[in-house]
Amino acid sequence: MKKSITFIIGLMLSLGLQSQIDYAIKFKITAPNGYTDETIIRLEHTATQNFDGQWDAWKMFTWNDSVPSLYSFSADSFAFATNTIPFMEKDSSMFLTMRVPLVGGSFLMETEQLGAFPPGIKVAIRDLETNAIYDLCTNQTFSFNADSSSSDFDRFELFYSTSATADTVLNSVIIQNLGSTNWSYDILDAFSVNVSSGGVSSESIQIVDLEIGTYTTLVTDQYGLVDTLFFEVTVGDSTDEDPPINTSGIYEATMNFSIYQNLGQNYLSMDGCTADSEIQITYYSFNGGLLRTESIQGQQDQKLLFSCGHPMLIVVQSDQFQKTFKVLN
Repeated sequence: MKKSITFIIGLMLSLGLQSQIDYAIKFKITAPNGYTDETIIRLEHTATQNFDGQWDAWKMFTWNDSVPSLYSFSADSFAFATNTIPFMEKDSSMFLTMRVPLVGGSFLMETEQLGAFPPGIKVAIRDLETNAIYDLCTNQTFSFNADSSSSDFDRFELFYSTSATADTVLNSVIIQNLGSTNWSYDILDAFSVNVSSGGVSSESIQIVDLEIGTYTTLVTDQYGLVDTLFFEVTVGDSTDEDPPINTSGIYEATMNFSIYQNLGQNYLSMDGCTADSEIQITYYSFNGGLLRTESIQGQQDQKLLFSCGHPMLIVVQSDQFQKTFKVLN
C-alpha cells in the first residue's frame, strides 16, 4: 500500500479549509518510495514577510530519513509549511527548499491553485537544476530528479509577478515592469501591426514618436508570463513646420505659435493671440516627467522667454489650439 506522510500543520489544513483559502498554491512532492510531503504559499494583504501567528505554520520535520521534505523560509529565517506573504508592489521571487536525507531519484511535483488569484497577479516556478519553467496560473504536474543529500538545498524558485503598466505622455508611452530588469515588449497598433518591440534591461522604458491611435502592449518577463496592456495616444508629434493639432474640432487659423532662439535665449512666439485668450504651457522632460506648468493671458503678438538647459517637450494649449514642440537645447 502506498505510504503517505504529510507534515503540514496549522488551522488552515487541519480543519480542511482548502476550499476556503484564496490566493494560495499547494506544492506536493512524491518520492520514488511513495512518501509525500506538501507546502503552501499564500498571499494575504495583512501578512508580513516574517512569521505571522495568524497565517503561517511551522515546518515539522520527520525523524524518518526515507521521507522527503519541501518547505520555504520566512524573511526572519524560519522554516514554514505554510508561508503567507503580503501582496507585493513589484516582481519578487522566493525559494522552495528540499530535504532528501536518504532516498533520491525521480520525484513527482504536483501543484494546485487554491482559490483564484486576483487580476494582474501571476506566479511561475523554475526548476533550478533544469531551468524548466512552469506557469502556475494553471495546475501543473511534472517529474524532476533529486539526489539524496546530507544538507538541505534550494530546488525551486517561485516567481511572483505583478502587472506591468503603460502610461502615455504626449505622443509617447512609458512601460513599467517594477522589480524586473529582464523582459521584453511588443506594441501593436489597432490593426495588430507591431510598431515597436525589444528587450529591456531596466524597470521601465519610454517609446516616443507614436502616431495618434489605440495600442495593445504585450509585456513578457523572463519566466514567460505575459501582461496585456492597452493605451491610447491622443497627441501627435509636431515640429515647428507641422500644422497645429486641433483637439477641440475648432481651428483658429490666426494663431501661429513657434519657438526660436535669439542671442542664445529661447523664445516662444504666439502671433495672433488676443487679450481674451488664456494660454497654458506645460514643460515635460524627455523621459516623461512633468517639469512645470504655467498659464498666461494672451496678448497680441506675444513673445515668451523661457529657460531650457536640457532637452524637453513643450505643449502650448488654448481652448481652440494645441501644439507640441521638441526643444533640444
